[in-house]
Amino acid sequence: MLIVDTDLEELNDDAFALHFLLASGRVPDLVTTIFGNTTPQRSAALGRQNFPVPVSPGAAVPLDWTHDRASALRAAVEALPRGAYVAGLAADGPLFAASRHDMGPASADIAGRLSGDRAATVLALGPLTNVAEACRGTAPGSLARHDLLFCGGSLETGNMTAFSEFNAFADAEAVNVALAGNWRSVTVVPLDVTATVDFGEPEIERLAASGSAFGKAVAAAYTGRSLMWDVVAAVLYLRPDVIRQSRTLRLKALTEPPHFGRLVPAEPPVPEVTVITDVDAGAVREIFVRAFEEATDEH
Repeated sequence: MLIVDTDLEELNDDAFALHFLLASGRVPDLVTTIFGNTTPQRSAALGRQNFPVPVSPGAAVPLDWTHDRASALRAAVEALPRGAYVAGLAADGPLFAASRHDMGPASADIAGRLSGDRAATVLALGPLTNVAEACRGTAPGSLARHDLLFCGGSLETGNMTAFSEFNAFADAEAVNVALAGNWRSVTVVPLDVTATVDFGEPEIERLAASGSAFGKAVAAAYTGRSLMWDVVAAVLYLRPDVIRQSRTLRLKALTEPPHFGRLVPAEPPVPEVTVITDVDAGAVREIFVRAFEEATDEH
């Protein structure tokens, strides 16, 4: 079973990852949405409009949202360099107008699936709030037959602060709850790796020539080279042979300013996780594009 948790926008890297999974014949059993790039309600609407899968909206705010936590995160956002990508985290945006009760059914839906008999992979492409809430709502021992694949965090270079990546910055506490779960395995695909894989005109031309609706949309919207981010994790889920190097580490996210979400070494009892440190970028691009060239259904 595959559960994809995403802060989907109309044609962002989350959308690329979902289109890739469908083109590859791997239809998610459940898609859940989370704040981040936009609101979970908008992401859910886009998911229902574009993908033939069950979609459940999730948390509109970070885990254990209080006035003090909101004030601290708002101050951290306002301290970012001018022009920083904040999307749904904007200080004057919907996140800071939302209530701690705006959690949606997603976490309960995830927990329900994880409490069943089928082994699952949770592919988390946005902030980990829904996943962390699901961990809290899952019976002890249930996570031990499931895997978590998280696209986020950073070991060395961030895209929010010098060391913090967007998804981990948005909800650092949720990172710690999710990584501390008793999963069968946890794999982290950090920004250090996802920022090394991009696509450009050769890939865009091939996507357009594939005849898929997705390929045509990409050709109309993209020029030059763009990073693939979440696509790397989706490709890795289907094709782990693209991994060149990985490390086994114990990690936690800092939950205090200024570096919300910075991943640092942790001590037991924090479980070990596998952190991907290098992938075959050319293979990732090729697998992604070829999925649309070889798809029998239009996506």
